[in-house]
Amino acid sequence: MIWNILTFISFGFNIQTILSQSCYGLSDLQINNVCYHFVDQNMDYTNALANCTSIGYSLASIHDLNTNTWIQKHAASTIELRDAQYLWIGLYNPNNTWQWTDGSPYNWSNIANGEPFSDRRYFSMHVADGQWFTRPGSWETPFVCSGPPYGQGSSPTSNGYQISTTDSPSNHCPRNWGFFNGTNDCYFLKSYYNVNNTEYANCNGSIRSQAEQDFVSAFAQGFFASTGCFDQIDMTYIIGTIINNGSYVWQGGEPVDFDLGWLANWNNPSNLVVAMYDYQRLSTVWYNATTSNFYNLPTNCRYYLCKMNNV
Repeated sequence: MIWNILTFISFGFNIQTILSQSCYGLSDLQINNVCYHFVDQNMDYTNALANCTSIGYSLASIHDLNTNTWIQKHAASTIELRDAQYLWIGLYNPNNTWQWTDGSPYNWSNIANGEPFSDRRYFSMHVADGQWFTRPGSWETPFVCSGPPYGQGSSPTSNGYQISTTDSPSNHCPRNWGFFNGTNDCYFLKSYYNVNNTEYANCNGSIRSQAEQDFVSAFAQGFFASTGCFDQIDMTYIIGTIINNGSYVWQGGEPVDFDLGWLANWNNPSNLVVAMYDYQRLSTVWYNATTSNFYNLPTNCRYYLCKMNNV
C-alpha cells in the first residue's frame, strides 16, 4: 500500500493526514482511520447524500473539535472550494431527533447561536468559521463525504441500503456495489456498448417492486452525479431484458410481476430491452429502449443495471 503523509500544524493542533489508496479516490484524505472526500459541486441534500453513498461513504459525521477544524481549514484552503460559503454535512433531523446519516452517535456539535431553525432539518458547515447552520434540503451547495477505508466495512445509510466497501457476514457485494436489504441483492451500473455483448448477457437486471425501483433510482442518482452524466440528462439507463416465452420473465428467469402496466403498451414483445427514465428526479417511467433516448446519449453515458445475489 502506498501512503503519502501530510501533517497540518498551523491551526493549533497536530493532525496527521494520509493520502491513501485505501480510500475511494487518490485525492481523498484519511485521518483517524476515516476517509474524507470533498465535492466541489452544488447539490441539494438528497443528491449530495446519494453521491456519497455511490462511492461507499455517507455525508460526513463530525465528533470532535479537531476534526471539525480540519474539515473547515481544508475546505477554506482548497482551490476548488475556496469560493464555497457552506458545505453539507451529515447531521439531519428526520423525525424530531438529530442524527448522523452514517448511523454514528450524535455526541458532539458546533451549532451556531440561534440554531437550529424549527422548519429546517439539514445542517451545513460555514466554511469561514466551521460553525453549523441549518438549511432547507432543496438548497444546493458543495459537500464533504466520509467513510471507512477499504476493508473496514460498509457505511449504513438512512434510506435502507448500503454501499459495500468490503465483504461482511451479511453483505458480500463487491466494493462500491449497492446492497438492498429488501431483496438481499447487489446492484451496479456498468458501461453499455450493445445489447449483444457477453457481459451484458450475464448481468440480468430486473425490478420487481416499487421499493426496489426507488432504491435503484436513488443509487443511479449518486452514480450519475459522480460520472458527470447526471448534469447532461434526465437519467436514462437499461434495467434489463424481458423475454416472452409464453409468460413474461426477466432474462435471469425472474417473473415480471411489477411493471405498473407499461408492458401492456409494448405490443407483446418476444424480446424487449427495457430502459428506465427518471424525469427530472420527480417521476420514473419504463420504456422500450429502442424508442427511448438511450441510444442518443453520449457513449460514455450509456449504462445498464447489473444485479446479482448477495453470496
